[in-house]
Amino acid sequence: MKFKRIKFLFFLLVAISMISLFALAQGVGYIQIKCEPGATVFLDNKLVGNTTSELGGLILQDVPAGSHEVKLVKEGYNPQSIKITLKVNEVYLYEVFLKQKTGALLVETIPIDCIIEIPKLNIDKEHEGNKIEKTWEVSIPIGSYRINFLALGKKVKYDLEIEEGTRKHLLVNILKNEVKELLPILTWDRTYGGDSARSLIQTTDGGYAVAGYTGSKGAGGTDFWVIKLDEQGNQVWDRTYGGSGGDSAFSLIQTTDGGYAVAGITESKGVGRWDAWVIKLDKQGKIVWDKTYGGSESDYGVSLIQTTDGGYAVAGITESKGAGGENLWVIKLDEQGKIVWDRTYGDGGSGTDCAGSLIQTTDGGYAVGGFNYSKGAGGTDFWVIKLDEQGNKNWDRTYGGSGYDSAASLIQTTDGGYAVAGITKSKGAGGADFWVIKLDEQGNQVWDRTYGGSNNDVVRSLIQTTDGGYAVAGYTGSKGAGGADFWVIKSDEQGNKNWDRTYGGSGYDEAHSLVQTTDGGYAVAGYTSSKGVGKQDVWVVKLDSKGNLQSGVSKLDYETETETEANTTSIQTITVPIFDSYQWEVGIPGFAKPGEITKFKDTTISIVQLSSPSNGTTLPPGDITFSWDPVSNATKYQCIIHHSLGKGTVDTSSTSFTISLGTEETITWKVRAGDNSGNWGAWSSIWSLTIKSLT
Repeated sequence: MKFKRIKFLFFLLVAISMISLFALAQGVGYIQIKCEPGATVFLDNKLVGNTTSELGGLILQDVPAGSHEVKLVKEGYNPQSIKITLKVNEVYLYEVFLKQKTGALLVETIPIDCIIEIPKLNIDKEHEGNKIEKTWEVSIPIGSYRINFLALGKKVKYDLEIEEGTRKHLLVNILKNEVKELLPILTWDRTYGGDSARSLIQTTDGGYAVAGYTGSKGAGGTDFWVIKLDEQGNQVWDRTYGGSGGDSAFSLIQTTDGGYAVAGITESKGVGRWDAWVIKLDKQGKIVWDKTYGGSESDYGVSLIQTTDGGYAVAGITESKGAGGENLWVIKLDEQGKIVWDRTYGDGGSGTDCAGSLIQTTDGGYAVGGFNYSKGAGGTDFWVIKLDEQGNKNWDRTYGGSGYDSAASLIQTTDGGYAVAGITKSKGAGGADFWVIKLDEQGNQVWDRTYGGSNNDVVRSLIQTTDGGYAVAGYTGSKGAGGADFWVIKSDEQGNKNWDRTYGGSGYDEAHSLVQTTDGGYAVAGYTSSKGVGKQDVWVVKLDSKGNLQSGVSKLDYETETETEANTTSIQTITVPIFDSYQWEVGIPGFAKPGEITKFKDTTISIVQLSSPSNGTTLPPGDITFSWDPVSNATKYQCIIHHSLGKGTVDTSSTSFTISLGTEETITWKVRAGDNSGNWGAWSSIWSLTIKSLT
């Protein structure tokens, strides 16, 4: 038996030696992968096996020496890969720790004290969240879950899907057997001192940029004004452009290089009284180049696009050329703003033919919408012109009646047709009304809708929404708080109204530009005289998917039953937002006079505005200082930092603190302010910071 064992070991050593000699001769090596089981392994994009618990991973044999890429993929986890240079006869060890893809769950319950069960995760615990905010929050791997809420002998079940990087916010009323899911869409509104915004875009970094004009700053008269905002509406930078005359921007785009381009009119430069003016800007708003276009008369740039060839096209009005009077004008530019071609469209005479909106169509040509005085049914009519790549007319159509009808915004729709919006006095409820017309590919009318009341209602901006419907924005004098108000209408694919909202005060508030944001909400920009620091300020409003302007906090009604006893006064039920703090004094028999008015004191603490490090910044490992703006009635602050090991809390009376961060990862942080009475304000926005060596 002993001889047989020795013989076996001898042959095993010979076999290993032969394999080693063969590997050396063939120029191969080995890759040993240490990883949890269930991961699929790819070598140079070819499937080579799966990790197992028996092997503690996977061993790749007879791998040719040289450069290779090893990649591990597992459902529900972030993939990991490495590029290696394998030497002859080398055993390369690759130890991998796969990180689960996670989202977050935020729960608010009535009653607050309840049991929360997530069987799939073996979670069975009492509500141990923040009792002031009445919330419980946990990080959860992506996937489908059944959640049970138990209190007062009742059980509420809810099924939900957790997606990577998202936070689901559940409002649970066990008493009513009700669960609502709150969409995590940021809402806010901001004013910026100046005059008016005419064009709004969402930028590639998730923030916004707005263009218009200001008489409050700049070189004189009115100047082009471009403001860059972050996703919270905080101003990142602003620039003015102009001279001593009147200069107004009407159209802003972000260009493919990450910069911007803006178009409008100038009285400060050029060859005529008014000239079209296009300015190319870098990412920080510094001028790269600028050009004016026009002749001895008045010429206007109204709508600007970047074309698929990297150049630009601008549409507007010209008095300096064309058939006479004011003509619709389209100019094609190269990347440096030099004219490639320009065309005028109009039938001449003393009337006005004007462009309001320009798009490039999917066939490489163009379409322009505006109004026409020279043709149509009477007065002025909507006018849509389809052009080829050289500006030659394919077709044109007018739409309208005997009154004043003017198109302000044109889009190409996902079915290859078009939709155009503007105002009409030829139809509708009275005054001027919003008018939206759906067209086919040849400009034939499919349907049309008017929206409005007895006063003037003026549409300025039209978009197609991600659900295939539409949204329009402008201002209304028929409804709202006074004067004129921002008015946003959401409709379905047929133009039937889903919802509409007004925003404004007792003054005059006019919306000019609308976008649907990447979070499914909306943003609208214009001007307001109802709020702000001047007679008229730029106003940007960020809305949720239903057009609501709210703080995004709970809508649960935390209220008490009305109680009545003999010889006492009934206790009045009230409902208050749960993230606001209040103190009140109630009249008690023997201490308050009969009929004495109850005192109610608002002690709401403002939301903290984060300062540094900037949102999305990348910094090297080391000591990092976090700071924020002070809140006037706050005496203390609390910061929560989420990192790979969980979350940490920092309590401080200062508006900054410094900690050492050494792990390369992305963290998030938020801050709230409090006072000595135990009141806390709502959490700030959540900012991210990436820790990574910059070498």
